[in-house]
Order: sequence, then C-alpha cells, then structure tokens
Amino acid sequence: SPAPPAARDDARRQPPPAVIPTEDTQKARDLYKVGRYTDAVAAAKAALNKNERYTPAMLVMAKSYYKLHKYEWMKKLCEMMQANGASNPEKAEIYQLLAFLEVDQKNVPGAIILFKQAAEAKPDDAILWNNLGAQYLAAKNYADAGLVLERAAQLQPGFAKAHLNLGD
Repeated sequence: SPAPPAARDDARRQPPPAVIPTEDTQKARDLYKVGRYTDAVAAAKAALNKNERYTPAMLVMAKSYYKLHKYEWMKKLCEMMQANGASNPEKAEIYQLLAFLEVDQKNVPGAIILFKQAAEAKPDDAILWNNLGAQYLAAKNYADAGLVLERAAQLQPGFAKAHLNLGD
C-alpha cells in the first residue's frame, strides 16, 4: 500500500544530499601547485557550481586570486568561507593570505593581528608561528618574537628559517 500522505510530504521536503566536488577541487589544487592559477580558478568554479558552499574549493580559488593579484576577489572568497563554516585549518590559511596582503602594504600591526589569528586557528603549524615572529621582529618587539619563534622551532626542529629568525 502507498505511504500515508504525511510521510510522502516529509520525503519530498528533504533536500538532496550535498554534492562533494572532491575531483574538481583536487584538480584545482593540482593546477594551483604548478602555477596555473587561472586554470585553478576555473576548476574551483566547476566545483562550486556543483556545491556553492564547498569551502575547500573556495580556498583554492582565494589562493589563486591572491597569486593573480585579484585581492578584492580573494577577500570576498575569504568572507564567503567564513560565512560557510570554514574549518580551523582553512581559517588559518585565510588569515595568512590576508596577513600577506598587510605585509605587502607595509602594515606590520595588521599583519601581526592576522598571523596571530592564523596561528591560533592552527597552533601546530610552525610556518604560521615563524611568520608571526618575523612580523614581531619587523616591529622590533623582540620579547614576543622570541616566544613565538621558539614555538616554531620546537614544533619543527629542522625548520632553519625559524632558527634564523630566532637568532635575529
């Protein structure tokens, strides 16, 4: 016998499961890695056409736009990622991208704030701590530089750049 009307209505109201466009996103990552940023954007767009809320594809697109010097588009994607529940590692990459923009504009205090947010979002990443330490050095804040650079060196003992910055 057919399902009662209430059960049929419930089934109809359920949205289809979200498409996870992993292949398109991986293609975008691969293109990004070899410096094909325009093609990486296109592949990320293909992924987002299948799932407009898929933050991994947004991240590849944002990083590609950064490399293409399309900073307004990059910032917009960073906002979209935040709105769509980016993971902490993704947030760390967003903050780091935004921090690099501040570094490019010689805004050391702004870069420090963003690198700090990046390191807090992904506290086991020595590169983020090193980048924060480098900005503290630029600001001549040697006490904080020493603390965060020691952390970078402890997290990744073979990380020569962290040891070099610590020596400075």
